[in-house]
Amino acid sequence: MKIVKSILIIVVAIIAILLVVTAFLPKERTFSQSINIEKSPRLIFAQLNSMKNWENWSPFQEADPEMTSEYSGPDFGVGSRQDWKSKVNGDGYMVIVESIGNEKVVYDLDLGMGAIYPNWFTLERNPEAVIVTWGVEMKDLSYPMGRLMMTIFSGQMDKVFVKGLENLKKYLDEQPADCYTGAIEVVDVPSRLVLATSKTVIASGIEVFLQQSFGALTQVAKSNKLQIVGFPIAIYEGDETSVEWGVTAVLPVSSVPLKLPEGIVKMELPQTKAVCVIHSGAYNTVGDTYYKLIDQIMVNGMEITGDSWEEYITNPELNKDPMQLQTKICFPIK
Repeated sequence: MKIVKSILIIVVAIIAILLVVTAFLPKERTFSQSINIEKSPRLIFAQLNSMKNWENWSPFQEADPEMTSEYSGPDFGVGSRQDWKSKVNGDGYMVIVESIGNEKVVYDLDLGMGAIYPNWFTLERNPEAVIVTWGVEMKDLSYPMGRLMMTIFSGQMDKVFVKGLENLKKYLDEQPADCYTGAIEVVDVPSRLVLATSKTVIASGIEVFLQQSFGALTQVAKSNKLQIVGFPIAIYEGDETSVEWGVTAVLPVSSVPLKLPEGIVKMELPQTKAVCVIHSGAYNTVGDTYYKLIDQIMVNGMEITGDSWEEYITNPELNKDPMQLQTKICFPIK
């Protein structure tokens, strides 16, 4: 009996100590890990912003290849959801609750333990790489078990984040390039006489506007027997954060008729110095080259003096291979 009594006293003492110690443990914990990935924000974001794409690199999938998942909601962005069942990872779900293009993804995680915690990925671009951070914020941890468990498993959580980020980097490094950025050059651009038409459009409407506008401008040139002396050009007023863009479609010509259809005007693009680069790839990948071009402008202390423009060197109707599409991107500089 004395032995039993002694054991009970020891157990009670240990419990009392744990209760005292956990009272001083934080009720909020934040864990995060980061990695540098030498890929475009576009490619990284596409993996993070879709629960289906997590299968390509997820440490949870790797830990349990037998894990079964069901997906619901949109393929990308807010509402993209994964529900899983796993003997190793337990059962639970994740759902994206915030998505900021090429910058941030926030998702709620429910492990079936009565608490839902916000997890996040952030992308911070610099000229060398993209810093990808994976983190979680845990608030109102229960006393004493919640606080104690987070202290015990904090090291394991960091290992999961590190493994996931390493898997993500490895997966992206193994993917073939879907676009290419040429040499960046500073050039002197002569003045050009052009036909032009402008409109303010949302980003998703730019392609249709340009197709219609270049068709109309070409028709005016042909009907008036004008010589086209350059590639079609689009001048953009806005940036990646803009909801609406001011877009001017331009066609260089040798001369301009006295009378023009409504909505089409004569312009003279001024002579300027510009920093330019040729992008090879589909039009939805040009953002990769914009990032590299802007980085070089900043690194070299250049000053942008006006709106960027794109010259469409290759006709997409004649070149079905996206890697054969060439777009010359330029910024005027001082």
